[in-house]
Amino acid sequence: ATRTLIDRGAGGIVLFLQRPTGALQAVEIAHEAAIPVVLSGITPAPGIQAPSVSVDVSATGEALGEQTARLFNGHFPGQSAHLMIANTRTIARNQQLEEAFIRGFSRVAPDPQLITVPDDNGSVLNTQELVRLQLLEHPEANVFYGTSDMRAEGILLALEQNGRGSLKTEILAGTGGAVEAMERLLEPGGAWKV
Repeated sequence: ATRTLIDRGAGGIVLFLQRPTGALQAVEIAHEAAIPVVLSGITPAPGIQAPSVSVDVSATGEALGEQTARLFNGHFPGQSAHLMIANTRTIARNQQLEEAFIRGFSRVAPDPQLITVPDDNGSVLNTQELVRLQLLEHPEANVFYGTSDMRAEGILLALEQNGRGSLKTEILAGTGGAVEAMERLLEPGGAWKV
């Protein structure tokens, strides 16, 4: 992809990183062609020679986890948290978000029971099916986290498919910010609140 951009006359390249080492070869190719490169997304691995603008996913995940736990404690006082997480753990950024979310949640609501959904491909329908199957084994799940808007939407659809998905039964959190996700957050009584 980097060579194609160079061949098409790109004057500069911005790369979004999903893995810390993901840009190493692309940066080297761009430097050989004297094309400036800026990295975005997660923090690159040491040794990658390009400026980087990244979000601290650890701080973001921890804050989201803490807020979710506060909402859980407020809506379900005295109940144990059974936390189900939908993610693709082969992507470093997503793994960091998941770990940080758990840390933040555990600070406010200690010792949640973790229920891990098998790795998904990030699509709404794939996440929906995986969560639906996990709900058969773990109907006690009452807190849900998706590391993207699409995963959170898939979780919500699986909950609704099972007659759930409201603040009466659970709390749902997702990382992202798409317009559709914000609209879901605003639904009165809906479980997706963070």
